[in-house]
This record gives sequence, structure tokens and C-alpha cells, in this order.
Amino acid sequence: MSTARKRSMTAVLHCVALLLVVGTSSTARASDGSWNPRLMAPDLLAGLIEEGFDVPYILYVGPGPLFDLGHIPGSIYIGPASLNEGIQRLIEAVEEFPRNARLVVYCGCCPWDDCPNLAPAYRKLETMGFTNVKVLELPTSLSLDWINQGYPTTR
Repeated sequence: MSTARKRSMTAVLHCVALLLVVGTSSTARASDGSWNPRLMAPDLLAGLIEEGFDVPYILYVGPGPLFDLGHIPGSIYIGPASLNEGIQRLIEAVEEFPRNARLVVYCGCCPWDDCPNLAPAYRKLETMGFTNVKVLELPTSLSLDWINQGYPTTR
């Protein structure tokens, strides 16, 4: 089996795992189809982590099993933000942060613009008054767009 095929299968398995954990009822897009978060490129975040300077708070809002497989160093585990429990953990995790703190939110279960966890987390942070929130731009998955690119990963 080719490396590309293995990577594709890994991404599919991550999405299936997410669906098993959180279900399929949530969507990252508003009912009108719009959702336009500010994005951060993976190479930019990786560079900040590697330099250890001006690293934002990194919030993981996806399912635990995927976090356990590998995550970005320094990530704060929140859990699925598509669930009320995840949103509550998000509120508790950031309530003492300054409202101008740099926050990067990621999941990585599937493409960022289809993820059921990112939009609820992003919107909640904005309604809490946070002014510098970005979504990590993972076009496919954390596995393909971060881990397989050799960016810093903790397991």
C-alpha cells in the first residue's frame, strides 16, 4: 500500500472515530452556510513553538482518543466542543485569561471547515469577549497536516 493511501486511510479513520465519539448532528457552519474564522497556518504555529517565543494558548477541542494519539505540545485539552460538557470545560479553562490573549483552537479530526467542534468553540470564545482567536488551518486532519509534516508533536 502506498504512503499516500495509508495517509488517506488514517485521515478517514480519524473522522470515523470522531463520529463515533460525538455523533453527526453538529456542523461547523451556521444555518446560512457562513463561518469565516481567522486562521493560523501550521508552519507559523510550529515556528512559534520551536522558538518558544510568543506562543499562544493552544486549545484542543476534539475527542480524547485523537488527543491521546498525538497532539501539539502545550495544548490544553478541552474535549469535544460540539458537546455542552466541552463548552463548559472551555469556559472554565479560559475564564481567567486576559481577553486579548492569543488563542489558537484546533481539533484535527477532519478538515477544519467541516469540523463539528471548531465553530462552537470559536463562537463561544468570541462571545466571551476574546479578541485574538484563530483556528489552526488543517485542510485535511491533524495527522496529515501537522504530524506527518514533522511539526512538534507530543504523544
